[in-house]
This record gives sequence, structure tokens and C-alpha cells, in this order.
Amino acid sequence: MYKLRVKVGHSYDPLTHIHVVPNDDQHPVFIDTPHFTGRVCVRVRNFNGFVPEGRECITYSRYFDGNSDQYSIQVQGRFKGGPWTGDDIVFGNDFDKKVELPPLSWLGLKVLQIIDPALEADIYGDKPWAYSPLLVTMNTIRCSEVPIELDKDDPSARVLPSWPSGDGTHVTEGKLGSYDLAKRRKYFSKKKIRANFQIKESQVWDIDFFNSYADFNNFAVKLPGFSVSLAPFWKKQPLPFRYVCKSRDSSAVFFVVLFEVTYIEDENNDESRKNQDFQMEDVEISDTLGQERDKTQSPKSPTTNTNIFQMSTRRLSSSFRSIPQSTADNTAQSSRKILSPPPKESKESSTSETKKPSRFSRQSLSSYFTRSHSKE
Repeated sequence: MYKLRVKVGHSYDPLTHIHVVPNDDQHPVFIDTPHFTGRVCVRVRNFNGFVPEGRECITYSRYFDGNSDQYSIQVQGRFKGGPWTGDDIVFGNDFDKKVELPPLSWLGLKVLQIIDPALEADIYGDKPWAYSPLLVTMNTIRCSEVPIELDKDDPSARVLPSWPSGDGTHVTEGKLGSYDLAKRRKYFSKKKIRANFQIKESQVWDIDFFNSYADFNNFAVKLPGFSVSLAPFWKKQPLPFRYVCKSRDSSAVFFVVLFEVTYIEDENNDESRKNQDFQMEDVEISDTLGQERDKTQSPKSPTTNTNIFQMSTRRLSSSFRSIPQSTADNTAQSSRKILSPPPKESKESSTSETKKPSRFSRQSLSSYFTRSHSKE
């Protein structure tokens, strides 16, 4: 099975990545660097993955009520160290090594580029990537002019207003000029217009990125009516699915979110396999002990052999009580495999010891089980 671990950071360096608890609406991660000051909250529907030591898993968030979204990356912050334009800041995915993609991935990319005309990508390279301008790709954007209040004790409160989604409430679309969601995406898909739009440090941006297709919790892609597992393409190798917000020229990284999918053995299945192995070993040991007892019995005491077989079959016959009479013969045939007599000895050993044949031939065993079932 696959389990998910979520991390948040401010650079590509793994040492800066913080293992977080998804769906912790009240405690977003605070980031403060020369390029970005803000909060990041990650949500995953029905999350059941890894959490930091000492923390409890949060499965539910009110954020997912009434929608089909599988995850959310919500951010509130200021972009610093500019000047930046709407064309400078991009958001998307990148990988550190080549990824084996499912068939028809190129078709999926074409569909995404229809939805997001500004999306650029190289998904078949040695280090695949797909980026789109922040102003176009985000599902929700709200921008406000908010002054910095240096007199407050909380460092985050000095530069940011209160966190708007402590109870899982969605950020609502705010207007950039006179543009709502649909018009915003269409308007900023033009490079020239993006390049003329200034992103200032005095602005606080509330943004939310989400979709209903990437099911990180179950490592699958959800499509209308069915789900496609990605497990065959990852081959049980740990692989971080990384979202990054950075400058187009990579001179600045603002924030990073990693969905790390790790393969682990299914504990229930593993325990079941152990129980099955134990039961098989128990049967084999019992059968071996029965054979050793047969060798030590006197040829003149067949009743002792009878008692041994009766003891060996007592538990088996009790399991046949609920079996119809018509299946008794089949049951007897299956039981012969467990209680079959020892293999014939070689000619060398047979000359040194003479042993009477057992009373229990295959026909007598079948009759025995049939009679036992009838009595029950």
C-alpha cells in the first residue's frame, strides 16, 4: 500500500522542508524569507498518511464539505525582493529525475493547456516540469493593500492580516482591477498584459490551488466515473510530487509543497500471510509426527494405528458437519492428501525390516470419512 507524507518549505533544499499535518486549518506553516513572508496550509481529503512524531492525524476538514476536491494548497503572503510582474512569478510542478508516465499523458497535457492556455511544460525530459503564471493557474486569488504594523508582538501579525480559514472556510475570489475568476484567467493568459502588471510588497495575496483529479491519499487519478492507479508507474520507489512557486528565471523560490508517496507493506496482508504460513507448518509437523509414530508401532498392534488415525481425523471430521452428503467423497479425497500413508521404502530398507500393510487403504479412508459424516 502507499502512504502520503506532506512537507512545506521555502526552497529546494530538503533541510528547509517541514513535515506538516494536513487539514490543520488553524495552524498554517509560517514562512519568512527575503523573498516571501506568508502562511501555507495543505489539506488532503480523508488523509490517513504519516504525521510528525507526537502529532495526531487529522482526517477531516470542513473545507471539503459540498465539493469533490481531493486536496488544497492555500497560501497567504507578501512577495518581496522585487520588483515582480505578473509574468515573473510562476507556480507548478517539477521533478529531480525522469518520470515514467502513464500512456496518453500527452493527451492529458493538451487538455490542461486548453484549461490553462499559459501552461508551459516538458514532461518527457530528464527533469520534467510544468509551470504556469500564478495569476492564471490559481483557482482563487484575492489581493489587498495591507500596511505593515511593526508594533505587534507576533511576527506574522506584523506583516499579515489574520488567517482567513481557521475553520476551513474557502477564500473567495477578489477582483484584480475589474476582473472576476473567468475574466482573470482569460485576461492574464496574454504575456504582454502579465508583464505590465506589478506585484508589490505592500500587497497581501490570498491564493488557493485545488483540484478533484489528483488523489494523493490513494495514489490515483480520479476521472468522472472511475479512478486510475498510478502505482504501476512508480514501481514502489519514493517520489516527491513537488509544487513550487518561484520566479520564472529561478532566481527566487517563494514556497514549496511536497506530496511524498511511499510504498509500505500492508500490515493486515502481511499478518494474514504469516498466519497462513504458520498453519501450513503446523499441518506438516503433525503429518511428520504421525509418520514417525507409524514406524515405531508393532506390526501386531493394528488397533494402535487405528487410534492414531482417529485422533488425527477427529478435528477434520468435525469441520465436515455442515457439508452436504453429496460432497462427502470430495471431502475424503481432499483429506487423503493430509493423511496419506508414508511413501514406500526403498528396496534396501525393505529387506532389513518387514512391515504389515496398514489397515487404512484409500478405499477404507473414504469409507471412514463417509461413515463419520453420516454419524454427525
